[in-house]
Amino acid sequence: GGWGVWNGMTKKAVLVGCNYPGSQAELAGCVNDAFMIKSFLTEYKGFSDDDITVLIDTDDSYTSPTGGNIKSALTTMCSESQPGDVLVFHFSGHGTQVASDGDDQEDDHKDEAICPTDMNLLVDDDLKEIVSQISDGVDFTFISDCCHSGSMLDHSEVQIDGPKAGGTGHHLPEPSSLISFLGGSRDIDPEEIGIKSRELKPDIVANILSQKLGRTVGTRDIRRSLGPIFGPEASKFLSILGIGGSGGTGDAVSSLIGALAGGGAPAEPSSGGG
Repeated sequence: GGWGVWNGMTKKAVLVGCNYPGSQAELAGCVNDAFMIKSFLTEYKGFSDDDITVLIDTDDSYTSPTGGNIKSALTTMCSESQPGDVLVFHFSGHGTQVASDGDDQEDDHKDEAICPTDMNLLVDDDLKEIVSQISDGVDFTFISDCCHSGSMLDHSEVQIDGPKAGGTGHHLPEPSSLISFLGGSRDIDPEEIGIKSRELKPDIVANILSQKLGRTVGTRDIRRSLGPIFGPEASKFLSILGIGGSGGTGDAVSSLIGALAGGGAPAEPSSGGG
């Protein structure tokens, strides 16, 4: 499995770039990252443009990378997979942490989350539930270029991992490092490298949610604010007492090893720190 053997029946990718334009969370290079990965997949790995779904927030002609749209695109790709397929999910944007509830299994009492452009947060359990739909014998790779993402798919091999506590932009790999990891090469314009932390502090997440909700949301209120704002599209794993997404709390998939048992390569999350 992995990057070395890519001769699957079908090759599909969902590539997400969130620049959060005009918000407190604004970044500069994440949309470029998505297109960089797309170029790599089509030029070096035999992917077809028609089998790559790109979600970005800087061009209305593309699907917006909202929480609901990301889950929908990823669900479609995973649920339609067949043995021998090669799947790639790439997310470039902010990561954050949300105080976990009393039943959570996280040792540090925080849930790692990726931040879609609308701040409809997706936590590790959201991704694990979707990825559990992958057929046996599928090669799935998750490339996550944001903070707090190294353990998003627990019990899976982590190839590149940044410090869990986040930090400054100095922890960010340059895009050239990612291309090198993927097996390609590219000259990088320094202007393209947005050296800015991709850790989104909970207080900024709370401020953005406050604007959406029309009342103050504190950092400890992030969970209970998502249901009223996003309704059925809110993460059911972040909802409080069922006021979030539909379907209750559900049973999280504890391990991708079981989900991919039967010959598929283990998922390979990779995090670009910061």
